[in-house]
Amino acid sequence: MFNLIKLPHIITVVLISAIGFSNASQAESSSTKDLNRELTLVGNNKISESEIIRLLDKAVPRWSHTILDARSDGNPIAKLDFNFILDVLNDQMSNLPPEEATQAFGKINAINLNKKTGKFRYVNRERIWNFERDSKKKLIPERNVASIVSKLLTEFQIPKNELNRPIIRSQIAAGAKVGSKQLQDKFEMYQIAYIQRRINGLSILQSDIKVAINHQAQVQRLSIDWPEFKLDEQIKLKSRRSVLQSAAKEIMLQDPDSDLVIKSKLAYAKINDDNFHQPVAVLAVNSLPTPYQLIIKLTDSVQEYESE
Repeated sequence: MFNLIKLPHIITVVLISAIGFSNASQAESSSTKDLNRELTLVGNNKISESEIIRLLDKAVPRWSHTILDARSDGNPIAKLDFNFILDVLNDQMSNLPPEEATQAFGKINAINLNKKTGKFRYVNRERIWNFERDSKKKLIPERNVASIVSKLLTEFQIPKNELNRPIIRSQIAAGAKVGSKQLQDKFEMYQIAYIQRRINGLSILQSDIKVAINHQAQVQRLSIDWPEFKLDEQIKLKSRRSVLQSAAKEIMLQDPDSDLVIKSKLAYAKINDDNFHQPVAVLAVNSLPTPYQLIIKLTDSVQEYESE
């Protein structure tokens, strides 16, 4: 069973896909938290590129050649089929399409399964929150949610060593009379589990699992993004200074002020439209008036590396 990260319930009506970068960062293990650094400089003066490089050097975690040692246990989504999925989710659908199809639709449910890209979606409209049936009910406990999700992912053969600890939060609806400034009604709708994929101790960007569990302990909707993970063998690590200079130039394009805040972590990401992941530095730059995020490559191709 998963170890839980306990977080306070939040009032939200957003869909399951709305859990983003900030939530994912809360799921980092203690070892990863050590990689996240923050530096704040307050003021209204412009800042030089050399000063930004100094700030980045303090914010960006150190890396070594072991970052290129990442390996995956394969593509579990490629092994799934519609019948097996429905059986695991305790659901049914008549007139299933042929095995090579990527979509299946029933009267109350739907499946999207792309084995090539590792994308899987499921939804059951009959399992949605119902006001008359569910408005006075409490959600199932978080530990029960963790147990359901753990069993589900085991049956789908998702590698446990590539799973971060789950974030479990309640999706809650709230209402009030017109003109009122205070909430009068609050309804617990779903328990939402979010799990970031991790390899070699680092997050895989745009690779995660989201599950919505209803009051009856059923999976109402499920989203798995699990692309095949492999590193290009024709890449070399860039020097730290080269990476910091590239990041500083990108930040300078935004005309930064000295009030900026920089947070950083290392991860793996697909940069180009090929099948390879690359190690990257993820920068969350909080600079007025608009915060933004940068993805900076830590590698060059062998050809680029040798030409320098």
